[in-house]
Amino acid sequence: MVAKLTIGKKGYKEVREEMLQIATRAQRLKDAALTAVDADTDAFNHERSHQPGGDQRRRV
Repeated sequence: MVAKLTIGKKGYKEVREEMLQIATRAQRLKDAALTAVDADTDAFNHERSHQPGGDQRRRV
């Protein structure tokens, strides 16, 4: 987020390309983390639903 805020700001022209690369990589990492969290939640809910009384428990 900070990299995106830096892009285009006065006084940061010399690091613009680096900030673009950092912002792109950070977005990919964020997307991968969110995908992993979703997969973990799905796996957790699947396992809980197969335990005795799992249907009656609160799903995440």
